[in-house]
Amino acid sequence: MAKRRWAKHCTAHRTDGTPCGAWSITGGSVCRSHGGAAPQTRRAAHLAYTEARIRREFEAVAARRRREWINWQAKRVATVALLLGIPVTEVREFDIWWCRVEYGVPAPAEEAPEIRPDRRFKLPPPPGRKKTTTKGATA
Repeated sequence: MAKRRWAKHCTAHRTDGTPCGAWSITGGSVCRSHGGAAPQTRRAAHLAYTEARIRREFEAVAARRRREWINWQAKRVATVALLLGIPVTEVREFDIWWCRVEYGVPAPAEEAPEIRPDRRFKLPPPPGRKKTTTKGATA
């Protein structure tokens, strides 16, 4: 996934009182000139950005799962209404159960759509730390 721009302006003010117009560091609220280069600020900004990214991705996955579940449930109700010859608005839980016993359809609730594992939730390493490799190491 491409990195999205953290499009926020620096919240600090210059000595003459005007607001700083520079872009803040990714995940932070100040630019590099106003403290964004400090290690503790970079660490806090990294945590804020990572939390926002994970929250955004989780909400997208949850919304997709809700859509899939609603579509799955609508298909079940439509199938029952067709088999029993009743209007879709009058289908009850008992009717779904009865069609499952009598005709073998619709699919049982255990086959409802699940949240699929997603590699996007893997956390990136914190800034300032390099990955160490053990190339050429002998045991």
